Amino acid sequence: VVSTQRTTVHVGKMIHASAAIGFAQEAERYEKARPSYPDAAVLSLTAHASLRSTQPSTVLELGAGTGKFTRLLLPLLHPQSTFYATEPVQEMLAQLKSKLTLPEGMNFEASQATAEQLPFTEDMFDAVFCAQAFHWFANMTALNEIHRVLKLGGFLCLVWNERVVEGPYLTALEELIDSYYHDEPRNKTKSWQEVFRDPAANGLFGPLHHEAFAHEQLLENEEQLHNRILSTSAFARQSDEEKERVKHQLSELYNRFKSETGSHIFRIPYETHIYWIQRL
Repeated sequence: VVSTQRTTVHVGKMIHASAAIGFAQEAERYEKARPSYPDAAVLSLTAHASLRSTQPSTVLELGAGTGKFTRLLLPLLHPQSTFYATEPVQEMLAQLKSKLTLPEGMNFEASQATAEQLPFTEDMFDAVFCAQAFHWFANMTALNEIHRVLKLGGFLCLVWNERVVEGPYLTALEELIDSYYHDEPRNKTKSWQEVFRDPAANGLFGPLHHEAFAHEQLLENEEQLHNRILSTSAFARQSDEEKERVKHQLSELYNRFKSETGSHIFRIPYETHIYWIQRL
């Protein structure tokens, strides 16, 4: 039995300009520079979602990006499972398809679609996953769509890598990042949780559960630091001239760090936060 892979296009509601422009311009940089996720976090989330490698399941990933989380999740599923990945930005979806190796026998479909207009039937999925993405579409339209396509008792599973700010260098880095954010949705604010408290969400899902895991990214030179920060949506949409100014500031920070610490390894610590919530 061979794996099957198809691509369809279903783009509905307009996505945020920072995501539409930035991730389209920097999809390759995103794939190269963004951290992956700890294996323990992915294993734990699949267990909480009641997904087992011994039983086929039907799974959806929203905002799949370049497939960083997808590539960790697929091997944990039964090989006869069916997996749908959606991503609204075509350039990100192209990266996902180019990097993906499917388990033999697994059915896979990639769709260019938004969470607010999902091209799937009701009660279709055992679980819906969103890695580093839900804050972009934390609204009642998307939540109703997720509820519609989930089976009764199925799980919505959310994942974020969140930078841990400690010490002068990481503090300076975070201040630089914050200075470029304006109206972009951010996991950092936790405002995405408000949608579950919306009166319109009553009766859709059970309580939100949470677990956190330690993680880190080790950057070995200033170019890697440039790429990591410029892959962030607030920077990715900037002009080439502005990106050069950002690179200059990052180089100054990196060289000060290297001079004062004697190390060329710039460590960014993370907490990987996982959340799961059951459809009622």
